[in-house]
Amino acid sequence: MRAPQGTVLSPFLFTLYTSDFSYNSDSCHLQKFSDDTTIVGRVSEENELEYREVITNFVAWCELNHLRINASKTREVVINFSRKANHIAPVNIQGLDIEIMEYKYRVIFYAVVCWSCGSSERDRKRLNKLVRRAGSLLDCSLDSIEEVGERRMLAKLTSIMDTPSHPLHETVGALKQLL
Repeated sequence: MRAPQGTVLSPFLFTLYTSDFSYNSDSCHLQKFSDDTTIVGRVSEENELEYREVITNFVAWCELNHLRINASKTREVVINFSRKANHIAPVNIQGLDIEIMEYKYRVIFYAVVCWSCGSSERDRKRLNKLVRRAGSLLDCSLDSIEEVGERRMLAKLTSIMDTPSHPLHETVGALKQLL
């Protein structure tokens, strides 16, 4: 007998039924949501044994407890933070090689959250190092934190000077010659 899909009962029963299988370490853990299970592993070229063992143990546990894994719907997502291509052998479940979906993680959050007077020299150096590394990964040149901060400050001051109703319009206007 199956619980109707979309009801609260189905995920509850799945969680209850699978509660005795859990795994958590520094490099691997098991996550369950609704009626889905995800095995998350931080894998390097030298160390993928634990990740594969968790998968093997989970598949064996499911078989022992009469749970079917739909291997044709199962995917392995590899998030690659490096420039090198991954050459990882696919996971095999029930005699089926699981499709690997590779994802290059190349998102840069580039924002100046602290201005020059509010940040230490050490912080600026660390942020600039991060910006240079991001530029290297993207294979392009990015402006330094100081350049971005100066450009944003000048844009804000120009906006204030161009808006007579702004409360600082007169003050900034008096300092205009210094800019």
